[in-house]
Amino acid sequence: MDNLIREVQEIKDSLHFTQKETDDTNSTLRDHEHHVKRAKYLKGSNIYINEDFSEKVRQKRKELIQKMKEARERGDIEIRQAHHPPPKRTSQSGNT
Repeated sequence: MDNLIREVQEIKDSLHFTQKETDDTNSTLRDHEHHVKRAKYLKGSNIYINEDFSEKVRQKRKELIQKMKEARERGDIEIRQAHHPPPKRTSQSGNT
């Protein structure tokens, strides 16, 4: 039981959003992925793990979304649903 409590605390610590960034980002990412994969063992324990983007990523996404909205309003880009194919072109010359 103590081992489970220790692992739960490690998971909580690794996913805490205010955790200081380390110089070795790759090892932090590996730890994070490891804990997310092991989260399946917490089923039925009333402990849940959610992922979130860092503040830096959220800010960049916010900026990009604003640029996309502006481009859409100017007509620079067209947004289509992924499950709808583009309209078929018909021949204007009468040859089918």
